[in-house]
Amino acid sequence: MMEDQQTADEVEQAFCEAVLRYGTEWSPAVPEHPKISVNGKPYTIRSVCVLALGDRHKLPDKIVAYLFQNMRVEHDWLREKLGQEPSYTIGAECLIRLMDARKAAHRKIKTTGIV
Repeated sequence: MMEDQQTADEVEQAFCEAVLRYGTEWSPAVPEHPKISVNGKPYTIRSVCVLALGDRHKLPDKIVAYLFQNMRVEHDWLREKLGQEPSYTIGAECLIRLMDARKAAHRKIKTTGIV
């Protein structure tokens, strides 16, 4: 049980790091970077999100605020869900949606040249 709790704590810390590094380091052009360490192994931000799915612990307020600030109008339903249940699971869903939206915008720019 102690090992499971240590793993859960490390995933939670890694998720918070992932959210912050998403804003400063992640690019849809190179989605496999940056890497975040979980139990000594490197994970992509998306992989850290997958690890956080199922964790119903409450997110730190600064992480909730960051996610709220960065979600778009088309994600209002998810913002509402995050407001009702600010858990790692919902936070991971939000971050995955943010990455998907940035990847779609990047693809559009690459294919059409329209910003």
